[in-house]
Amino acid sequence: TNAYTLDEQVHAAYLQLARQIGPVAVQAGLRGELASRSFILGGEAFEVDYQSLFPSASLAFDLAEATVLRASYSRRIDRPRGRELNPFPSTDDPLNIRVGNPNLRPEYTDAIEVGVVRQADWGSLTLTPYLRHTTDVVRRFQTVDDLGVTTSSFRNLDSATSTGVESVIAYQTGGSIRGFLSLEGYRRTTDGANVESGLASDAFGWGGRLNANWAVGDRLGIGALDLQSTVFYTAPQDTEQGRIGSRVFFDVGLRQRLWDGRGSLSLRARDPFGWAGVDFVQDDARLYQTVNRSFGRSQVGLTLTYAFGRTDDTPQRQRPDAAEEADTGGGLDF
Repeated sequence: TNAYTLDEQVHAAYLQLARQIGPVAVQAGLRGELASRSFILGGEAFEVDYQSLFPSASLAFDLAEATVLRASYSRRIDRPRGRELNPFPSTDDPLNIRVGNPNLRPEYTDAIEVGVVRQADWGSLTLTPYLRHTTDVVRRFQTVDDLGVTTSSFRNLDSATSTGVESVIAYQTGGSIRGFLSLEGYRRTTDGANVESGLASDAFGWGGRLNANWAVGDRLGIGALDLQSTVFYTAPQDTEQGRIGSRVFFDVGLRQRLWDGRGSLSLRARDPFGWAGVDFVQDDARLYQTVNRSFGRSQVGLTLTYAFGRTDDTPQRQRPDAAEEADTGGGLDF
């Protein structure tokens, strides 16, 4: 049976201080955690207890009118998920078995960022160089036995370091078009010698995201019409055991306002061209394997809404995407 129990508890306390010193805004904080994880499968229990401290600090300095320099340091945690922990094997393909690792430890990332933000009449431009060092980094790890059976699991590698720069252009005026474009380039090195001698990577990667909203206007005489689209792309990149292919996600949507803004009719298409997917290539001394995974996220949705009573004309914010939206590349949120 694959029925398991995952009980994870996090108890935390934090202190945060902030002060304005002339043109400089200073903020510092510290969070402490006591955490425990219990994974039980088939009467066998895997227990993990750990304590963590997370310092943070930031500075913001007004260089000139509409120009701000920012610097920050933070320590973050990323805890393993259930599918990464579950040791019950998936044997739908007897030659390619997938199994979790209940002994996985959480990742810890120390991040240093220095950014410049320039405001303009048309929007803003942000340029952010960064350095991120992660310990106990969780990676998928594949082995092959003498019978040719491949087992895919997860392991904690020693460390991974990323250095790069991200630029974001946000465009919003009194006109009909608003949105943002982000571009990022980075170099990532990984050390996995604790798992296997020579397990490492040194690769360059880049990607970008475009989110745009076009207020088409009241073309039909029944209310305002909006068109919104999101495009996400990451380039191919070398990994510790091979190479991961590029990823492309594309969403598009229309919203027609009705009844003097009290209602709307929204049509949304997620991945209409079936682009959402990824290719993996493993290439080492014992195994060459290619895998193509389609996320199967193509959807078309039609939503009719009507607001009773008072309406709220406050614009909704675009929700931040959490990275299983990393698998989906995010979505549209009117």
